[in-house]
Amino acid sequence: MLRLMIPHDFDLEKASLRDKIQYYLRARGMKQNELALASGIHKTAMSQIMRGSRNFSIEQLSKLEEVLGLNKGELQKESLSECINKQGKMSLIKCEKLLRESLSIENNESLINEITGKILETNKNYIGIIFEIAEDKYKNNDLKQILPLYSLITSKIDNRLDERLSLSYYRTFMIRRSIMLTHNEGIKDCKKALSQLIDYLELMPERYILDAYLEVIVFLNLIEDYHGTLKYADKLVQIVNGRMNNLRQDKLDYSKLNYYHCEALLYKGFAYKGMGEFELSKKIINQYASIDSNYAKYAIGNMHLVELLSGKWNHLEQYLKTSTNSKKMNVIFPVLLEAAIKHNEHNQITKFLEENGTVLEQLENDNSAVGLKHKLKAYQYLGVYHLEKGQDHIGIEYILKALEMANLFNNETRIKKCWLIFTNNSNKATIEQLNKFNKIIQDSL
Repeated sequence: MLRLMIPHDFDLEKASLRDKIQYYLRARGMKQNELALASGIHKTAMSQIMRGSRNFSIEQLSKLEEVLGLNKGELQKESLSECINKQGKMSLIKCEKLLRESLSIENNESLINEITGKILETNKNYIGIIFEIAEDKYKNNDLKQILPLYSLITSKIDNRLDERLSLSYYRTFMIRRSIMLTHNEGIKDCKKALSQLIDYLELMPERYILDAYLEVIVFLNLIEDYHGTLKYADKLVQIVNGRMNNLRQDKLDYSKLNYYHCEALLYKGFAYKGMGEFELSKKIINQYASIDSNYAKYAIGNMHLVELLSGKWNHLEQYLKTSTNSKKMNVIFPVLLEAAIKHNEHNQITKFLEENGTVLEQLENDNSAVGLKHKLKAYQYLGVYHLEKGQDHIGIEYILKALEMANLFNNETRIKKCWLIFTNNSNKATIEQLNKFNKIIQDSL
């Protein structure tokens, strides 16, 4: 790579940046004046910048990347020195601009850490600026690479009552949740983020508390932590009731509070159903059905599901006629399987599969978080169904699928159940199935 003649006091990073620009100029057969013209930088200014007597602006570097046909961020990786003024101090405005640009570039964590380090080195109180940038990105749903910012914020703020601290833990949890199914450790990371958030839930800014509790409840229900779901649903009901008593004084919106109240009760009903407390579940279902007409519609289906798990099949045909869309069928199918296995009604499964031939395909294609939860339950009970019918190979294949998904969800209860079913039927497994089982178990350790 060609090197420029540089003065003795020239910064190495600045030299490297300008050297790189010269290299790309020569590679493309361009001259410095042509680059200046194409990028909209005055040729005199360009000359001064390239000699090192002036700094590039962040906007100029972005334009140069465009003109030279470089990947976004190619020049910015070596541009931190451009944020230092003639007095040798960091320009906060430039650092902020560079940080915002860097956050939009893939795999740029080292530069992000370097920039935030320099910002806090200048003044530790500038953590507020980093928080504002993270919040801007979060609110625009631009979640790439802002986890390190929130991690930095939580490590630098000591005051537990600082709202930025609790909000950063909440944002971390929500980001982790949004990506939890993209890698094997996703649910574990999300659980860890939740464990950190729990201590700060009640310290959240008031306008976020209801949403935060509800998001925690939704996640706990997803991973089948029904005791946790019940605990935080009860807490949300308490908070809503407290605010209901101060509606006029606090100028609160009744319809919004009613929504959180019904959602909390909805998940309480799910929790009791998951715990096998069917009478309590029905009591809660009747409760939210009496509060809101929309939730009264949900109550009809949820009551049928609880009745099904209780071993009452008399309303199943009628319910299925009103549940023809794929989402409803994906909810009904795992519950029907569980109920049929529990109450030794295998003929109900056979009949359902014969009359609803596409339900398995629909379930297979639903890769949403909730869809995967339904799939996990369905695979487990389909495995038992086929094993009890003597269809050993198919049954074990389903149990192995369920075990893999239980690992993905870090669902210890389901892992133990699938492990027990497999080991009790291991004499029916092929060599390939035994090897697959051993691999799944090793990967889970």
